[in-house]
Amino acid sequence: MKTWLEYPVVSAPMSFQMAFDELIFRRALEPRAAEVFLPVARFYFSSEPWETVGYSQRIDPCPAGLPVCRRLTGGGRVRHGDDLIFSFVAPHSAYSALRHVAASYVAVHEVLQEAIGRVTRKNVRFFRCSENLPKGPDCFRYPIATDLAVGNRKVAGGAQKRSCGVVLHQESIHCAPADAWALMAEIRKTFEARWDIRWQPALLDASIIAEAEALSGFGREKRENPLQDSEQFAAMPMPERSGRLAGVRS
Repeated sequence: MKTWLEYPVVSAPMSFQMAFDELIFRRALEPRAAEVFLPVARFYFSSEPWETVGYSQRIDPCPAGLPVCRRLTGGGRVRHGDDLIFSFVAPHSAYSALRHVAASYVAVHEVLQEAIGRVTRKNVRFFRCSENLPKGPDCFRYPIATDLAVGNRKVAGGAQKRSCGVVLHQESIHCAPADAWALMAEIRKTFEARWDIRWQPALLDASIIAEAEALSGFGREKRENPLQDSEQFAAMPMPERSGRLAGVRS
């Protein structure tokens, strides 16, 4: 059984969330990281409506006037604000399917298919290569094979960044707000059973918050106590829909 670290659930602007994932990925690529780095996973929310685009996409203005930022992972355009986002950074050795791109998507989505189905009590299916799936820039309007659906409506899709034997996987899951916390618990439990892993809570520290804020441009205001936000993570209730950084330990 392998140990995976899990950071507290955070609600923040997507520019901060993308910077945070990027920093975890960078740290996993540092010299000698392979000797000490444990897989890291986290669930998070966008604190307000945002759009993200894949690393190879242009950051065109959003027609709805929403802020837009770039993901380190690939793929098209994704609107956030009503989704639960799950990401992890792990070496290929953490699970056999992570060594191969296609197999890793299937393995992750088999976990999510089971977890979403249990929570929503709906039949969750894979989009298949044999379906006539039109192509377009909007990830949820134009699903691809291995994305998850209820009926013909896409409910989950992911994107990855790979380098030097390490993978960053980011997943957007559309779910009812009332189901979000139950879904997190079910996803954890299903990963435990299918991937033979054990979750270990990991506390955020001021340094990684400060680095993510600097990289994203979020939270530039000067604070007397930079540790204040991370200390509050354990005490806050359900993430608020505000522009402030908020969070809660699950």
